[in-house]
Amino acid sequence: MIPKGPGANQHLGALAGNDNVTQKPLVKHIISKELNMYFDKVVAAIINDQTDEETVAMRTAALASVREESGIHQLIPYFDQYISHKVTTCLNDLFILKQMMLLLDAMIGNKNLFLDPYMASLVPPVLTCIIAHKLGTGDPEEIQKQYELRDLAASLAGTMTRNIKDATNQTKIRFVRTLLKHFLDMDFSLATHYGALKGISKMVGPDGVRKLIVHLIKPYEYMITRVVKKKGDDVIEIKMIIAAIVETLSLIETPSEALLVAGEPEVDQAGLDEALGPIIGSRIGRKNNQVLNKLIVKAIRDERILKAEKADQRRLREEQQKDN
Repeated sequence: MIPKGPGANQHLGALAGNDNVTQKPLVKHIISKELNMYFDKVVAAIINDQTDEETVAMRTAALASVREESGIHQLIPYFDQYISHKVTTCLNDLFILKQMMLLLDAMIGNKNLFLDPYMASLVPPVLTCIIAHKLGTGDPEEIQKQYELRDLAASLAGTMTRNIKDATNQTKIRFVRTLLKHFLDMDFSLATHYGALKGISKMVGPDGVRKLIVHLIKPYEYMITRVVKKKGDDVIEIKMIIAAIVETLSLIETPSEALLVAGEPEVDQAGLDEALGPIIGSRIGRKNNQVLNKLIVKAIRDERILKAEKADQRRLREEQQKDN
């Protein structure tokens, strides 16, 4: 299972241990002493935050080993519980949280591991790193790293829903629903909104953004305006959420969608402000991208038409019930 011999990676060999195999009962499985030692060595290397060259190489080797090894399926519940425990108890430690996301990413990247049965317990740690109200100590020097962690977890959410499929896709639906709820809840922080929006965009792609997000931006601008009045617009929370919104809206510009608006009239700044609100509208306007402008207006128009059709269908059903 673990590479051995003169050609083997010395870091992987150190992580694995080469003791004689014995059986030892643990939490979920009866695993070998070698696997037990391998697990201990891997997690010790991953959470070692020293910055010297050897330690960094060991961290890299540990993650690479989890991504590549073919004989570690019995360790899935151990890694699963370890990740959940560390994320739950180390919310103030951005390094540990990042390493747990990288460990999970390595597990998902291992084609030999069947993770579907563990989705219910793997999703919550990722959600926490996306939408937790507070990540890290709150030190101003950590703010950028906090957003980088949310980006990493959001990207991982997209990878999880692409690579791990359940029979009815219910995991993805629940995941997106939770993120959408947090994005729309004005009681949560802008950092939480940022993570939720990035997670949604990674999971649903351009078509999902067009259907789920575009028409929500103008109502959402009320939240931005409220914070700007209190703190001004030169604060990182405002800058990051605005940048995330602009990046998310830009996803809807695809070659196939662009063809649909080729003959439509251009959208001026007033039209963008009407569609998105003046703050986001002005940021989109600075891109000088008429294709994107038209697609945004079209998405909002399509949503209004769909809403009107649903209202008509509802009225029709009510009238039919009265007649009966």
